[in-house]
Parts: sequence; C-alpha cells; structure tokens
Amino acid sequence: MPDLYCLGKLTGEAVNERFADDVKSGLVEFREINIDLPENKALAEKFQASGSVLFFNSIKNGVDNMQDDANVWGLTGNTDEFKSYITKKVNTLLGREI
Repeated sequence: MPDLYCLGKLTGEAVNERFADDVKSGLVEFREINIDLPENKALAEKFQASGSVLFFNSIKNGVDNMQDDANVWGLTGNTDEFKSYITKKVNTLLGREI
C-alpha cells in the first residue's frame, strides 16, 4: 500500500497545479493534517477522522460537507491518473462541468 506521504504529496501537487487561481483566491484549499498531534484533536473528533484518509470538504451555506475518499489509494501508483481523479473530484465539488 502506498504511504501517506505519497497521498498527501500527490494531492497537494494536483490541487496547486490544477487549481492555482482557485487556491490564490481562497476558493480551494489543501491542508495536510496529522490527527495524531494534540493541536488537531478537536478537528479529528469533529470529522470523526482516524487513520490515513483523504477528506474532501465543501462548505455550503456555512456548513461542512465532509466526504472521505478511499478510492485514491488505488491510484497513487499512476500520477497522471491520480491527479486527473483529484481534478474531477474538486471540479465536481465546485459545480463545474468537466
């Protein structure tokens, strides 16, 4: 199984490369959070996060709409496929046609 570093690295690259304008405007944000650190305990509890997982969160009307995505683990061996999947997922959350 790919390691968490690979998952975080590839996701960060995909977001920063393919959504640079949205990141710059604050519409899209990528954060890698270690839930084992005490300062992240409340966040981990809020989203019931445990283990290594990739969450997508879209905030609508001030409400978090958190989704975990286990599908990404099988894609980390193919960088282009992984980044395309992340791009599609983020575009869908933004309500954009692909």
